[in-house]
Amino acid sequence: MGECVQLIDGICLCKKWLLDYPSSAFSMAFVGLDGGATSTSATALDENGTVLHRARKDSGSNPYLCGVGTAAQCLSALIHEVREALLQTSPALEVDTCCITLSGVDDTDMRSRVEAETNRLRWSSYQRLILVGDTTAGFGFLEPDRPGIVLVAGTGSVARFRDPGNGVDRRCGGWGHLVSDLGSSCSVATQALSDMILAMEGVPRHEGDRYERLWDECCTYFTGTDKLPDLMDHIYGQRFSKSHVAGFAENVAALARDGDHIASVFIARVFRRAGGELGRLVRGALASDVYIKLNVVLLGGMFSSWDLFQDDFMDEVRSTSTAEIQFILPTCDPSAGSAVLALREKHGNYTPKEYFRQWTAR
Repeated sequence: MGECVQLIDGICLCKKWLLDYPSSAFSMAFVGLDGGATSTSATALDENGTVLHRARKDSGSNPYLCGVGTAAQCLSALIHEVREALLQTSPALEVDTCCITLSGVDDTDMRSRVEAETNRLRWSSYQRLILVGDTTAGFGFLEPDRPGIVLVAGTGSVARFRDPGNGVDRRCGGWGHLVSDLGSSCSVATQALSDMILAMEGVPRHEGDRYERLWDECCTYFTGTDKLPDLMDHIYGQRFSKSHVAGFAENVAALARDGDHIASVFIARVFRRAGGELGRLVRGALASDVYIKLNVVLLGGMFSSWDLFQDDFMDEVRSTSTAEIQFILPTCDPSAGSAVLALREKHGNYTPKEYFRQWTAR
């Protein structure tokens, strides 16, 4: 059921797509939620791993950004929405386990606060709740007993390495947009703006940098921007929204692919830099550990711009001591990985086979 596509450097990509199957007689469901700075999504599976329902809210649920109460309200409302939709198909349905993978809850105290508030608002929607950090969703796409890395690159970025057999659990990055989040959408957007401002003020990062196209895009995207002081209100003032700033990365990517050679070369450097930074996150999470073969899951919106930074990313990753690296790019929402983790609470080592595309490189 795979379609093989040849990529750079002889990498062979085997596409495997997530399938939906109708079900009208299920009695037990397992729900996964994935919450970040920009959006919150949900996937429900039956006991066989079949997708029963998907839902999404275009509002973030990171408790550090929106507050514990708002995060819990968003999560609880989405769980309830999923359960009500499932009941339309099977009135006897029970949600056995709900697994929430959420950015901002690696801190034990914050996790306890969000869990308590979400349970208080549960509306009898589930029997058991699991609340873990957002990188954990990616481990749902890996065999549970094998070592692997999850790299998240969306609004923010973080890499996490786990080797269950040796008790290793190590992260690199993920400390917020002011001091970390290398290679993330927010980082790409702010670095592009920084390079643009340097060029506008006559001190370009590279000779020949042309900022006009990016400035035009900036004035359109950031409402009410006609001059630099107007932009500052979006970056530092009352109009600031981390997710909105990060969203500008999509516009930057479009310009990088544009036919205007001078503008695209200037902007493409930002993505090449991001690729190297994301590769270094993988290296940092792996540290000095050596493996013959390792799986790396790639999650987040930055990978929709994979063509703009894959070479620099691969160069960094190839500098590790691992002989063979298999990359896994889920073709479904990350909340499907969260749902798989919920299902594993009941069925142990269940691993999905149709939720991703994968390729091997060395």
